[in-house]
Amino acid sequence: MLSQFFTIIIRRAVISDVRYFSASETGDEGIGDVNNRTFSTMLSYRQSGHTFGAGFQKAWGIHRSP
Repeated sequence: MLSQFFTIIIRRAVISDVRYFSASETGDEGIGDVNNRTFSTMLSYRQSGHTFGAGFQKAWGIHRSP
């Protein structure tokens, strides 16, 4: 299983997360080949104890994650 995670913090106010997961090498033989990938990203803004964020996620492959 391949997993990558990157976080960028700019001046403690803007936070960016980028994540990529690939499960093409793992799985249960009882359900057949497992080949799925997930890409997600999130951008957040923090101000005075409050955080506003927006994100995007895309999953594709033979068996998608819920």
